[in-house]
Amino acid sequence: MKSKGFTIIEIVVVLAIAGVLTATAAPKFANLFSGSPFSVEAAANMIESDIRYVQELAMSTHQQGTIVFSQGSSSYLLPDSSEPRDLEGVTLGNNLTVTFNSFGEPIAGGGQSLSVGTATVSIINYTGKVNVQ
Repeated sequence: MKSKGFTIIEIVVVLAIAGVLTATAAPKFANLFSGSPFSVEAAANMIESDIRYVQELAMSTHQQGTIVFSQGSSSYLLPDSSEPRDLEGVTLGNNLTVTFNSFGEPIAGGGQSLSVGTATVSIINYTGKVNVQ
């Protein structure tokens, strides 16, 4: 006589595999349900990219380009955009205004840094190179 169903060993093995998969996948999905989908590192890298964008925009249009960051804010505005760039939960630790001339040199904000959570975005004087630490 054949019985239909699962043995207790099969059920235990399936539950053990499901438990291991849940334990390994849960940390990857933790940011989806928290108030901050951006990590500090991702926010700092996005700011680095946007500062370089403003530098390149100033060089390509042969006009000054400025980007302003305000302390305690979680957003900033790019020169050619009407919508602010929102960091969604990652706040800026200090004020910084960076202005590039038509050669891509920082005429304001060079040699200064911006605190982004636990990361720091710094702009090298004269060259305008942006570093994230």
